Amino acid sequence: MTYTYQNLSKVLAGFALISFAAHASSALVIFQGSWDDQVAILFRIAGVLYYIFACFAIVGMWFLRLWGYISFYLYVILGTYLMGFSILPFIPTVFPLEAKFWPVMIINLLSVILVGWINWNIVKENRIYRDGQMLPK
Repeated sequence: MTYTYQNLSKVLAGFALISFAAHASSALVIFQGSWDDQVAILFRIAGVLYYIFACFAIVGMWFLRLWGYISFYLYVILGTYLMGFSILPFIPTVFPLEAKFWPVMIINLLSVILVGWINWNIVKENRIYRDGQMLPK
């Protein structure tokens, strides 16, 4: 495996860690309020899953594991659509609140595409080369 994919994966894991740390204070909001509303319970469950997937994505992508990439996809999707979080938390502060949706959506979509490309290349390399030998087609 080339070092380019490893380095890109670790850089994106670092961005996920920065985003996780920047939004960690919102974890306290998940458990505040009434537990009577079913919609609120669903959002709380999604919030807990967001933080679980974030932890798995950071660790898994750092060590180049498949479950880390899958967790990253779910982490970004939950963060984008349910919470409006960006994988690069300092970028949305540049834009006004009314125009924040599209930059966050584009940045997170590009990060998912980049992680998919990294994941595909790692899988492709592992399929072609095993023990230093090229496998027959």
